[in-house]
Amino acid sequence: MRFILLLIVALCSFAAQLNKENIKVQATSFYASDAKNIIKLDGNVKLDMGDDYLTAKKLLIKLKVINNRKTPVKFEATGGVKLNIKTKSKEFLCQGDKILFKPIDDVYVITGDGFVHDITEQKELHGEKIIIDVVKGEATIVGTKNKPVKFIMKFDTKK
Repeated sequence: MRFILLLIVALCSFAAQLNKENIKVQATSFYASDAKNIIKLDGNVKLDMGDDYLTAKKLLIKLKVINNRKTPVKFEATGGVKLNIKTKSKEFLCQGDKILFKPIDDVYVITGDGFVHDITEQKELHGEKIIIDVVKGEATIVGTKNKPVKFIMKFDTKK
């Protein structure tokens, strides 16, 4: 029971940071450790946060005590990860073999055949590693010799 409460507190804290009201998580297995400050979800993971959602094979949530509350400091999703994010002004679709999210820093790291589609501005990023710093408004893309970085931007040429 304590582990379930730990999950609820962690997810509610994460939702508050993202200004979301409800979070729904589903997976085929669940593990939580108070001593290790982790929550592991495995098998067909679905994380629904209002307009945002994540799907993956596995999700690891690392927690840290901040201001006397267990707070998620790292989300690590692996296995065919898809993430849809909606902000007040933009919508993004992200995919990769692994997506790491650090909610305190508001940084996303997408690795392994990474792809980010800015649906609002019709931009695409492709690379083996994509780092998005939401606070700074910066993106870094790393490719390889055989898989170079791609940036696609569509322009409106009508006056």
